[in-house]
Amino acid sequence: MDIMVEAADQICCGEMRTSLQRFFEEQAIYFQLLGQVQPAMILWNTVGQLRSSEPASRIPVIRDLIHASLYVHWHDAFLEAEAEEQKESEAPTYQTDSGLILLR
Repeated sequence: MDIMVEAADQICCGEMRTSLQRFFEEQAIYFQLLGQVQPAMILWNTVGQLRSSEPASRIPVIRDLIHASLYVHWHDAFLEAEAEEQKESEAPTYQTDSGLILLR
């Protein structure tokens, strides 16, 4: 997650942030013209978030874009991580953040 937060903040800045804002504005207008108000509202919300000084890593759509990009480019790594998580969830014990080992 730390890598995705850092990637979002570094990728979505300057001209890229402006380009993404324009893209989402165009999509919002498209949906508004089609009469699909709900998708248009979601996109306008994203535009507002991109206009603000909020870090890109706190914008849900940007996080989803980064996650999707990483998933597409490193699909095998994601599958390995999911398999490892599943294996850990099947174990009779788990370790907390503080280091305690507890029974499931």
